[in-house]
Amino acid sequence: MLPWRRLFVTPRQAPVTTVLLAISIVLAVAARLPATAARTHQILALSPGQLAAGRMWTPLTALLVPGALDGFLLALLTLMFVLPHVEHAVGSRRVLVGYFALGGVAALLGVGLLAVLAHFGEPWATLSLPLLTGDPTIGVTAALMVGAGAMTPVWRTRTVVATGFATGVLFLYAGQPADLYRLISFGLGLGVLWWASWRRGETAGRVWRPSSAHEIRLVAAGLVLALGIGPMISVVSQVRLGLLSPSVILIDDTEDPGLLTCSMFKVGEQCWNWQVIGHIPHEGWTWTEMLALVLFLLAARGLMRGRRSAVVISVVLILRTLVSVVVCFTRLPPNHLTALTAATTAERVELVIEVSAVILVHVGALIWLIAVLHRFPLVPSPRETARHLCWFLAILGVAGLVLTGAVLAMRSSFAGPPSPMRAALAGLELFLPPAARSRLGGLIHPETFATRMLTGGVETALWIALAVLTWQILTAHPLIKGGPSASEIRERLRIGGGSTFSFMATWPGNRHWQDPVTGAIIAYRATAGVALTLSEPFGAPGADLVALVRRFNAFADSQGLIPAWYAVTAAAFDPVAHELQWDQLEVAQESVVAVQNWQTKGRKWQDVRTALSRAEREGIHAEWTSWADLPMEAYAQIVELSQDWVSDHPLPEMGFTLGGLDELRDPDVRLMIAYGRNHAVQGVLSWLPSWRDQRLVGWTLDFMRKRHDAMPGIMEFLIAQSAMRMKENGIEFMSLSGAPLAHDAPAASVASDSAPPSDLRHLLDDLSAALEPVYGFSSLHHFKQKFQPEVRPTLMVFASGINLPSIGLAVVRSYLPQLSLKQALSAVREMSDHST
Repeated sequence: MLPWRRLFVTPRQAPVTTVLLAISIVLAVAARLPATAARTHQILALSPGQLAAGRMWTPLTALLVPGALDGFLLALLTLMFVLPHVEHAVGSRRVLVGYFALGGVAALLGVGLLAVLAHFGEPWATLSLPLLTGDPTIGVTAALMVGAGAMTPVWRTRTVVATGFATGVLFLYAGQPADLYRLISFGLGLGVLWWASWRRGETAGRVWRPSSAHEIRLVAAGLVLALGIGPMISVVSQVRLGLLSPSVILIDDTEDPGLLTCSMFKVGEQCWNWQVIGHIPHEGWTWTEMLALVLFLLAARGLMRGRRSAVVISVVLILRTLVSVVVCFTRLPPNHLTALTAATTAERVELVIEVSAVILVHVGALIWLIAVLHRFPLVPSPRETARHLCWFLAILGVAGLVLTGAVLAMRSSFAGPPSPMRAALAGLELFLPPAARSRLGGLIHPETFATRMLTGGVETALWIALAVLTWQILTAHPLIKGGPSASEIRERLRIGGGSTFSFMATWPGNRHWQDPVTGAIIAYRATAGVALTLSEPFGAPGADLVALVRRFNAFADSQGLIPAWYAVTAAAFDPVAHELQWDQLEVAQESVVAVQNWQTKGRKWQDVRTALSRAEREGIHAEWTSWADLPMEAYAQIVELSQDWVSDHPLPEMGFTLGGLDELRDPDVRLMIAYGRNHAVQGVLSWLPSWRDQRLVGWTLDFMRKRHDAMPGIMEFLIAQSAMRMKENGIEFMSLSGAPLAHDAPAASVASDSAPPSDLRHLLDDLSAALEPVYGFSSLHHFKQKFQPEVRPTLMVFASGINLPSIGLAVVRSYLPQLSLKQALSAVREMSDHST
């Protein structure tokens, strides 16, 4: 897998890319200096005319000469941040072959295709034929596809999808020769990738392995994203030649005959400020389409998360575009009608084809999104839906009221002047693109600078408010239905399977999924877009764990969540990680004591024997009990102990794999309490049960509290008393649990040769070090070694390093879900005091 964990690769690790970058920068400067620009393009750039003139080297040199400013920036970014990683992973030789061999062949094939189409009079090829082309991203695309063969299947899939999306969108909306050559380069590289995979004996499924739900969400998000950014790409392109480029008319509303470069068939560089900045006659300045793009981006993100609301928002945005395109091309302004009359028959036919393609693509997108609506299961609650609808109506209402007030206050500054009713309805009209409003005549027409600024400001504020509302809609907590009942969870716990942490599945805050095949149950937390499991599956001993994990991963994926298996044992999940080619990271170490072999003889047990002897001398005794059987005075003292512990710590009690006072009340939980003279509680432990085939086989330590003036060694005494009681009852094991985020070995165990887990390893180590003064994870881990346990690594298993930021955030939020700002600041001060 490529080392994406680092943004930069040193020049020594990528010498070929460094040389290519330097050459491209020098040639970019030469191509823009007045004295050398024409000569540079004439010698190095590519076109059919160049080859006809005998410049046979141009298919290769064109891979080094950046084109316009936007092309230069794209080339610079890919040569700095993409190609170095490819070279570092696959070697300089393969990068050279991919960059120049595949890239050169792609450019040569593209030139040949243009020449053939132009020979038959095809308008697009005829316009493109004389254009001189240079673009390093043609070679970068080919090299990237060659480098994809060295990636893991997860990264290989993402690279192919991202590269195909980028090349396809650029070709459809910009349509310049370089976009054609880049698309051919991608196709050639994809063919080489599949051929290499076939030679290695991999099936197509090894190259493309996402689940059906994930694939549909990926396609939907890419489709919506393309429809949103496509018109902007057409504008940025100096020459509009793409099949879907007519959709740029939503931005191009120029009616000034002085701007000759803004026509139906061409968008020149001079149109940039006029169109994108939004300087539209009689409409003031506006950023509406740039802000509308934000909504497209948010909708695409929501689609990736499986949000049904994102489908609805996408449908509304696509309908907006579709209606606007139809309006714009059925109500053409005079300058566009003049251009259409003067065009050739072939140009008019091509324009009809392009407009029809725009309409068909948007109609097809609408139909497909509606057809797959059921594949997006996350829906908000009815209460949330009603609240968001009220906010939407309020936003439109405020816009209408402001415009009505402006018309009443500055009536003479508007053409018409409009009636208050027209001004109020203008708030709804602001949802349409400026071009569509202009074609429809518009409800209000500001004539002064002040009124243009006012209406433009209202329009901008409206779209900003809609963007904020869209974010809230797509991040609202979804309504989750189904799942096993509480009684079913406890029944499955008694069947067995899982790990020593399985009983934590009964705690509040967890969600549960039951496998439809085996009946196994998995407890998880849904936070930060991650399904973070609490332990291993339980309730189906002997089930095929790999198949079970795959089914849960598919479920999490359908819910828009990233599956991350947290607090699972290495013995069970190391084979799973290797089978799935997932990464694994040690996050804790569990200490397990075989209680039937319990004894306190030998030098290593000195601290335990001392604690037992001292307790006997001081009249301290232990009782094994439950919360329901506690006398009132003991109950009050335990509550006091817990409150004292919380008050002495700047951070709250941790959740997730560490229980608090509320978890003691469970009737299946047992307590070991140390009483001193006058029945004063000195300390308390809680133990969580583990079953196998309806038989109790073990206990897991959870809650630990002691009085501030308790006997030294009170915890050693309580654990020893618990072990002796368990031994008498025939219990097999006593788990002292795992100290969260604590481990002895600094290195993580990983399932592949990739390095991304080290990023999360560093994050968790830093979190553990920062929280050590507050919670003492490492100290607790070393304390447990007094009981000579078997230390078992506890892992987190996850698919890809690209998800590390979300997984790290999910871990922090799961452990500290109730962290307030005041507590965070107090903790930072205490950590700083300890560090100094």
